[in-house]
Amino acid sequence: MRKLFCVFLSVFLGAFFLVGCGDQEDQGPVVITYGTLNTDLSMESWIASWNRSQSEYRVEIKVYEDSDTGRMQLNKDLVTGKGPDLLDLSDINVGNYAAKGVLEDLYSYLDRDERVSRETLVQGVMQTYEFDGRLCGLPMGYYFETLLGKKERVGEAEDWTPEKLLELLQGLDEGELLMDALSPEGFLRAVFSADMSSYVDMAGRKCYFEEERFRNLLETASGLEAGVLDEEAHLKGLAEGSVLLERAYVSDVSGFLEYCDMFGGEEVSWVGFPSGQGGRTVLYTRMPVGISALSDRKDAAWEFLISLLGEEFQKNDVMFCFPIRMSVLEESFQAAKKAVPEAQPADGQEWVPATQEQIDALRELICSSRSESISDPNIWRIVREEAETLFEQGKNLEEVAGIIQNRVENYILEGGV
Repeated sequence: MRKLFCVFLSVFLGAFFLVGCGDQEDQGPVVITYGTLNTDLSMESWIASWNRSQSEYRVEIKVYEDSDTGRMQLNKDLVTGKGPDLLDLSDINVGNYAAKGVLEDLYSYLDRDERVSRETLVQGVMQTYEFDGRLCGLPMGYYFETLLGKKERVGEAEDWTPEKLLELLQGLDEGELLMDALSPEGFLRAVFSADMSSYVDMAGRKCYFEEERFRNLLETASGLEAGVLDEEAHLKGLAEGSVLLERAYVSDVSGFLEYCDMFGGEEVSWVGFPSGQGGRTVLYTRMPVGISALSDRKDAAWEFLISLLGEEFQKNDVMFCFPIRMSVLEESFQAAKKAVPEAQPADGQEWVPATQEQIDALRELICSSRSESISDPNIWRIVREEAETLFEQGKNLEEVAGIIQNRVENYILEGGV
């Protein structure tokens, strides 16, 4: 009997340890969730390849419905600690999330990780996601929208205020246009995007749409008539000076150089959109990512985020925009200066290498950017909807400003998302 008991015990213990070892081996990778409202194809592809490249971690995508219901669910998940570990910060009010403390400060990770540092990244673009000294997100790429014109006519960016623009508009000679195809809504959106903080204080939960500055902006916009020129007349107007400003969307070096060449060889000033503090470039980010402050897998989430900042992703997957990694950005600058291009232009145009002065101007434009591109899309929607009643229906300007004030005020008091 004793012998039988010993045999039974050894079999039981052996099975126990085998099961235990099996559990250890079968635990598998640490699963990190990536929450998004709209999946970016480059990000989706990278997640799949990153998951295949190593066995320690695995990223799973969780898509929230891009609607009021979906956004409310995302908010609820984040504040209760049930949300994703990584968060796609596109098309959401990052400032509101930062104020609620649900986004991890990424500076603490950058400052202790030897693989990357603050200096590795484009400072001005990175700081777009800085709130009260905390880095709440990192964009992987970006492009910008701005205004440019002949320097002798439009002056310098530091003097480019709404008042300066209005003065220029009122001083146009017959046959001159401030800008081709500039609609009242387009003008309002551009100026508002560049200077939203003059009208909305998200932290203080206040807004100032009934004040003179915004009423003047509405009045200026409503007085615009969108003249539309054909391409030949458009380019001729810029070169000869009958069209003062060009609206530029710049996502690569070649695009920047094309805009520089539109003004008949004269010196160009990238004035940006007017604000109370001078001209501003409107920056649009791509694939911005944050880490949930309530995640219990923050270190694992950082490992994935660091892969997005590496040269492989930055060179191959950040497409149709500038990269956040400074070394990759500089490589594109050097390539643009080569007498023989690495690849012939797709449109068959003759290749003209960039000058050092042009590259310096582009670098300065990017690195000095302090755009307010992370504006709340819901606030702009309110402004646009009510401004249309002024532009298209002739509604009273004071009444429109009052309605915008009331709607936005209610929105921010409710902690808008």
